[in-house]
Amino acid sequence: MRPVGDVDDARNGFDPTAMLTDWDAGTVSTLPDGRRLRTFEVTAEDKEIEIAPGVMFPAWTFNGRVPGPALRATEGEQLRIVFRNNGSHPHSMHFHAFRYAPGSDGAYIPFVSGPGGEVGYGKSFTYRLLALPDSYGVWPYHDHST
Repeated sequence: MRPVGDVDDARNGFDPTAMLTDWDAGTVSTLPDGRRLRTFEVTAEDKEIEIAPGVMFPAWTFNGRVPGPALRATEGEQLRIVFRNNGSHPHSMHFHAFRYAPGSDGAYIPFVSGPGGEVGYGKSFTYRLLALPDSYGVWPYHDHST
């Protein structure tokens, strides 16, 4: 037995096939010292999505989709990820990267709100990462929530 029909990508607000080649390049600016700064904006929100024809699931999404956006940067850039929590639970982003600016590890953010450092509902946090040569490649990220 298998589901019959198609998932309504328009209702979900994203096409999972298109996401395979969809990169979020953020916005680029130049810091006073001449380095490039790449800024991304990510919002956590609750959204009901269709995961199989006629089967709905209450999801925690990043920018309204599952999985969240693929953030693309260039080696040597300073990265700033502005994270807003519009979801019903505390959330954060944990990047599997080697170089965080102090206090920007999403597994534990001191002085934010939840016990694990999550960002509370209606609050925001700015992560700072460094795209250095020894931390190249793919940096998966995921939600941390209690």
